[in-house]
Amino acid sequence: MYMPNPITFIKDDHRNVESLFEEYESCAQEELEEKQDIAIQIGNALTVHAGMEEEILYPKLREVFEGDDAKLIEEAYAEHTVAKQLLEEIKLLVPEDPQFDTKITVLKENVLHHVKEEEEKILPRLEDLVSEEDMTVLGEELEAYKIENEE
Repeated sequence: MYMPNPITFIKDDHRNVESLFEEYESCAQEELEEKQDIAIQIGNALTVHAGMEEEILYPKLREVFEGDDAKLIEEAYAEHTVAKQLLEEIKLLVPEDPQFDTKITVLKENVLHHVKEEEEKILPRLEDLVSEEDMTVLGEELEAYKIENEE
């Protein structure tokens, strides 16, 4: 029987976004339309992923994390805010603008830092503190959110 694992689910999302950034970076400087398309895909993927974490995962973590662990969740929220601000700034630019590539690079650095923190610190603690039954429910909720919100 299929039981969605929230950790695997989140890591799969991370790998998807990382591959989109790699695809963006492999574009030639003059492939402006391709860059624009990939930037939109990155924005859509990050928006759904952040929403999923903020509405489902992080509230659950706030229930079970204490002390330094709880600070990790607040830092994760702050990193989401920075990423959302960058996405809004990128939306206002055209790929010909020199700031376009620069802001994509800054977004990538922010996202990769966030991914590292989640995968090395937050997700292992989640696994330690949440029962297998609650993990299954969490996985189902994350999956349902993603299906409902993907374009």
